[in-house]
Amino acid sequence: MRANELKTQPTNCMFWDKDLCRYATIKDIQRFVSIENNPYGTDQELRLQCFGRFRRLAFTGMNDKNKRPIYEGYIVKVSYEMMGQKIVIIGAIGFENGGFVIVDGKRDAASLSAFDPKELKIIGNIFENPELLEVKYGRPD
Repeated sequence: MRANELKTQPTNCMFWDKDLCRYATIKDIQRFVSIENNPYGTDQELRLQCFGRFRRLAFTGMNDKNKRPIYEGYIVKVSYEMMGQKIVIIGAIGFENGGFVIVDGKRDAASLSAFDPKELKIIGNIFENPELLEVKYGRPD
């Protein structure tokens, strides 16, 4: 992460603070970072010094239907029609095999890029709402 990206909105990542059980603010992580020269050029990089406390969550490059940025760890609901049948998927955003995926409660994964952002709605995150990923049987709502 580049040092100047820490303060841009939306940033290319955000952090979950495992100790405080909440998303970290810039103020939370400032005392754990240093800005150093990038060994590959003249740019500077942000180096997080406290391994294990913060979990880095990447921005997917997509926004949901309400124009909210989608990050790793978010739980999304996807509703679409296929051959006249309504399909609903609830899953967490993850990163596998070089791409972002939606992983449902049965551990089935689908590429995030396969969905129109207008079909995606953020409904929670894996840290505060893990129950949203429980496998439910029956008709989709």
